[in-house]
Amino acid sequence: MTRRQSLFTDILAAIGLLCLTAVAGIWAFLYAGMSGWASNGEEGPNPLTVLFCYSALPVAITALAGWRRYWVTAVLHGLLALAVLALGAVWYTYEHRHDDDYRPGPLPSGYHPCYSGSDCSATGG
Repeated sequence: MTRRQSLFTDILAAIGLLCLTAVAGIWAFLYAGMSGWASNGEEGPNPLTVLFCYSALPVAITALAGWRRYWVTAVLHGLLALAVLALGAVWYTYEHRHDDDYRPGPLPSGYHPCYSGSDCSATGG
């Protein structure tokens, strides 16, 4: 196979595999979203597991394409995998930025709030 045919095959493989990756990513997004939505307050899927699932296919295609010397496909999917991992890490950090913050204790049992404009003499305020 000539160099030109090899590049043409590489570009066709890259386009086809990007479409496959997009379909798999949409399926994973819907699966993870529905799993979290249907959990009814119970713990849904682990966000780091979901991130791994999103990036596993582009990483696998990058490795296989590099092994078969489809360099355009390998570079495109490698960049896609890095973008997915970077965006996922940013999202995970944003969602969990207040996990260990101080939370106030419960209010005393005899506490009655005094709202603005009301007569608070009955509640001791």
